[in-house]
Amino acid sequence: MLSDGAVSGGTIAEVWEDSMRLLLRQRGAAVIDTDTGGGTMEFEGLVLRVRNPAAEPRISDRYVDPQLIADYGGLFSRTRRGRPTEITTVADRLFAWPAANGRKLDQIRRIVTELKDNPNSRRAVAQIWHPERDLPAGAAQSPSGHCHLYFSVREEALNLTVSSRSVDAWNGELPNLLALVGLQQRVADRLQLPLGLFVHFVASYHLYIRDLPSALAAFPEEEP
Repeated sequence: MLSDGAVSGGTIAEVWEDSMRLLLRQRGAAVIDTDTGGGTMEFEGLVLRVRNPAAEPRISDRYVDPQLIADYGGLFSRTRRGRPTEITTVADRLFAWPAANGRKLDQIRRIVTELKDNPNSRRAVAQIWHPERDLPAGAAQSPSGHCHLYFSVREEALNLTVSSRSVDAWNGELPNLLALVGLQQRVADRLQLPLGLFVHFVASYHLYIRDLPSALAAFPEEEP
């Protein structure tokens, strides 16, 4: 279902497909030039809500790059050497955040402990964006598009809300949704809870102009 600034649905595949339709209907809007991949069609401040993130279909048959789904599978797993820069950055900061005392902080372990001790907590937040390392020009070649994760237990289920500064809708969002819900599932399993709502807030949800022909081929009903 589409509404002003929000896409909601029962499954991951449904929500991703509706978000693509929303973007493809922005073709008359101004093109935003970027320093990472050229011009984009952009929707600012989009909220994607998946009511039943464990339900099928999870992978849309309109998505054309299964290798990216496999690559993103480790995005929110424990760190391993030799992974691409963004994957390593995200995993490092979730499971080995550089604490002020010089030690490495496992944020996910702390979140599990917090929610076990206080299920109604509003402090179960994991930080990914690191301003000292990501904000200065040239500080990171490709800083993570994700900024923070907020876990909550409501109605005896585990919800997850993710805040992201920037997401490539055509290539990245479906793999992102699958990987993020995979992390939500792992935390839920440790808490012995079912999955609840998944919400993704994206400040810049965009489609690169170079990918527009491929996206229109996958969504021919949105052809001009």
